[in-house]
Amino acid sequence: MFRQVAILGTGLMGGSLAAALRARLPGVRLVGFGREPDISRAMELGLFDVRADSVADALAGADLVVLAAPISVNCALVPEVAAHLPPDAVLTDLSSVKGPVVTAWRRTIAAMSDGAAGQATPGLGDFVPCHPIAGSDRGGPDAADLDLFVSREVVLSPLPGNRPDSVERLQALWQQLGAHVTRMSVADHDRVFALVSHAPHAVAFAVAGAVAADGASPGRPDAAGKDAGAGKVVQGGGEEATIRAGDHAGPGLLDLTRIAGSSPELWADILLQNQMPTLRAIDAVDARMQAIRHALLTGDRQALTRLLQEGA
Repeated sequence: MFRQVAILGTGLMGGSLAAALRARLPGVRLVGFGREPDISRAMELGLFDVRADSVADALAGADLVVLAAPISVNCALVPEVAAHLPPDAVLTDLSSVKGPVVTAWRRTIAAMSDGAAGQATPGLGDFVPCHPIAGSDRGGPDAADLDLFVSREVVLSPLPGNRPDSVERLQALWQQLGAHVTRMSVADHDRVFALVSHAPHAVAFAVAGAVAADGASPGRPDAAGKDAGAGKVVQGGGEEATIRAGDHAGPGLLDLTRIAGSSPELWADILLQNQMPTLRAIDAVDARMQAIRHALLTGDRQALTRLLQEGA
């Protein structure tokens, strides 16, 4: 098992991993590296044994290194991590998109070794991509949850040339933290999660934005295309107030848009990093919406019912 784990990124994911390791594998030494104020708060919470002030310091003596920052930061860290990664160490990441991090790794080791990109290189640690299917609409080390990964799926995307023991050790670690592990290729991962996670987040943000915009302008078109004016209600004191849809949201809307409470900056990063698979997923959703719209427009109950049944 791993003796010293360096976690680069001390927010929700990195903090939760540290908390889970602390609780379930207390013999593991935990080294944290991250930005302020997260790293200082993580130390106050006791999530790490040691605070590192540089990537080189964080990796010294580590046999497992975890990239736990937002994906664009993880990609930017790869060259420096590769330069200081101990030869027998395993490198993994928690990114929800795999392609960009793998590309950054392959380019880096190709430049370092002049060997075949993507292959394990003598004297260089072994990168095994990973994605825990877990999260929260909260962020930062205060949101760290030692049970975040319990009974959740963790996807490993081994690369050609990975040392078999690297993959097996990483899988065993996640299982000890209560997760169940599956494996899929990098390409399959990014296609699947564009459809089941990334596009749904985009839809949730879009619906939440539409609801937030309702009543925010002086008027909006009615069904005939005429300006209907914002809805008004007379309150007890006689003054008029705008009726806003969001003020009357029930559990249905809240269920649909809960994930729109996540960080817009984080999700802009994820969507852009998985751009083409997410665009294809959004197109698939849009095709369904257009079919539903057409059935509504034409009053075709049979077609509308069939479309709704296909998603039920």
